[in-house]
Amino acid sequence: MFIYIDESGSFASPKLPRPSYACVGALTIPERRHSTVLTGFKKLKRTWGREGEEIKGREMNESMIAQLIDLLLQQGVKFHACIVDMMLHPPSLLTRRKEEQAERLFANITEKHQKSLVLQTEEIAENMRKLPDQLFLQLCMMIELVNAHLHDMMIYFADQDPYELGSFRWVADRKNDRKTTYEHLWMELLVPFIHGRQFSGDFGSKIVALEGGNYDYCKRFFKRIDKWPEHLPESRPGVREKNDIEVLDIKLILKESFTLEDSAAKPGLQLVDAVTNALRRALMGNLQYDGWARLGALMFRWKDKSVRLAHFGDEENIQMGDERGAEVIANITRNAGFVI
Repeated sequence: MFIYIDESGSFASPKLPRPSYACVGALTIPERRHSTVLTGFKKLKRTWGREGEEIKGREMNESMIAQLIDLLLQQGVKFHACIVDMMLHPPSLLTRRKEEQAERLFANITEKHQKSLVLQTEEIAENMRKLPDQLFLQLCMMIELVNAHLHDMMIYFADQDPYELGSFRWVADRKNDRKTTYEHLWMELLVPFIHGRQFSGDFGSKIVALEGGNYDYCKRFFKRIDKWPEHLPESRPGVREKNDIEVLDIKLILKESFTLEDSAAKPGLQLVDAVTNALRRALMGNLQYDGWARLGALMFRWKDKSVRLAHFGDEENIQMGDERGAEVIANITRNAGFVI
């Protein structure tokens, strides 16, 4: 499968006290339908008078977005999104959370661990502290997004099309010719953060296998480890005594094919930009219903959620205070194309 990743909106604190959404999105195109999707997109751009051009989501009207969503639905494309309301995240909160996360990197590291691991962790923590607050938040959102994607796809394709689990081709929109500190840190932390979640007690955060699902095509992504990782906490008493534990090889899944590309040369990145931007515009009230009416059909529903609403404050299970945004999310959830 091909997974295209992009973001939409500003992760900076809004100047006015009103909802201000930022989104990160992942568009998954089945490998066997990839060329058909890109050909269909090319044909649509021709009808819009934009053949051969890069098209941005913010430039598309309701009719264009609706046509694009119809194309993606016809070809079995799936969409994941994580959103955040920046009105609920003042700079003081993000600065505090950034420091807490940097400290948390050392939570289970002791003098027993190799010095190289300690030095590497210190370097990562220092780079995290230096990140601007908005990039730290975007980093957290991207990790949430990739984890949610893997959680759903390992279930969905094992049931619907096992062949697609044979490869994961990640393509993210790059911002500069050279990899930025943010991009370096994101790619550095993706593997250990998502790997660590597989040893947590939170079932919703784990990447689980579907009972009776077909995982023949992705056997190479499973491996066995001798014992519970020393640097990770116990999810329950006694697990450290276990041996020969089967786990997903998160590093292989994420690192085998992961590139940062220019959207001008990658139609897939233009597609994810359009869909992610459409979600944000719908939340902000800048896109009429005719444009995003079928957006939910591209998405999954896990329990009562389709769009991940992130919040990094002190409240638990925070609810959206924005009536319009809540209505958009409720509509998408009702129309989710596949229930996990």
